[in-house]
Amino acid sequence: MYKGKAYVFCPLQPHRGGDENFHGVCVSTRNAAASSPILRYRAFHDCHRHGGIGQQGKRPSLAGDRRDAQPASGFALRAEQIWKTTKQNKDLDLPAMEVMAATIRCAQIAKETLSRLNSDKTWLALRKDVQARPAPKFRKSITSILENTLSQYDMEAIHFKESIRDDKRKELETEALQVLYPAYAAMLRHLCSRALKFFKTKLIKKVKRATRVGFEASIDSTVQYAMDKFEKESRDVSVSKEWFASAARENLFSEIETTKYKAKTKFYEVISFH
Repeated sequence: MYKGKAYVFCPLQPHRGGDENFHGVCVSTRNAAASSPILRYRAFHDCHRHGGIGQQGKRPSLAGDRRDAQPASGFALRAEQIWKTTKQNKDLDLPAMEVMAATIRCAQIAKETLSRLNSDKTWLALRKDVQARPAPKFRKSITSILENTLSQYDMEAIHFKESIRDDKRKELETEALQVLYPAYAAMLRHLCSRALKFFKTKLIKKVKRATRVGFEASIDSTVQYAMDKFEKESRDVSVSKEWFASAARENLFSEIETTKYKAKTKFYEVISFH
């Protein structure tokens, strides 16, 4: 029997012929195989059974593709290293099954819940109404819609890992607030119009009764009163610290200042004429 050096293919490095289930073939050197009809038959049979012609279009040699081969004497050590790496989970870095399942499922539940919010009849009705007019009890209505959305998520996600569940809930709340924000923006437009109308009404009355003395201070106090009114009402309709009224406030102040300037100019023209 031939006792030349043997080679073994590592089970984690498939034969380049293409058979990934090939778990190792020991062959002799080319000369030994060529000298024995039996070895030639076995080598030829294994070659075709595990891939035939190689990827480069060349038929493998009788000794196999030694680029993937390792000495059989080192296989035991190699297998031990593979098992140690797998056991210690260094390269795989897989999360625990509980965390993986909770992350995937809670994300799905949050997505489904948000989808239901977008088609919720109560929400759609409120969004439509607030475009046309200020909605009475707006904050109560929008809070109810938000709480109902989060409650649906809580009921479906209750059995999953708490930390993952809570993280996905926060993400859902942020996304839900983004969906609901257009209704808040519409309410701010109504509040701006109301505050500006209030200012103009007060301004007309003050101009009619005004004298040169104290006119400027009187107008400024009216401006401040109108802005304070808007601030309070905008806070009353907000349900989140992430909802800002700064842009609406700046627009309102700009319109009030423009109106004030026109009124003052006209007032001083009348006073000067008399």
